[in-house]
Amino acid sequence: MKINVRIRGEWLLIPCRNNKNNTIEWLCQEALRRYIKQCDYSGDDDHVVEMRKTQGGSLLFPYDAIEDVLDENDFVYAVLQSDLKKIVKVEETIMSG
Repeated sequence: MKINVRIRGEWLLIPCRNNKNNTIEWLCQEALRRYIKQCDYSGDDDHVVEMRKTQGGSLLFPYDAIEDVLDENDFVYAVLQSDLKKIVKVEETIMSG
């Protein structure tokens, strides 16, 4: 099984073996690991806070097995902790400005 994961505008194709040990949490960690390696991103302390299906926006829970909640070639997107900090700063700027 292969899953397409979007992190900060970059699409990564993550191969997943069909077994119950591959959870959404594993997918988050693997996608971030590959993103850091591919994009020379220095966010070693960053982590994925949520992952959602692109179609429909369904929230994926970390403990679910990938094969139970995703299909072959599904598209999902990951939100990083650092992305949430940026969103909050923009909202604060808009509200105070």
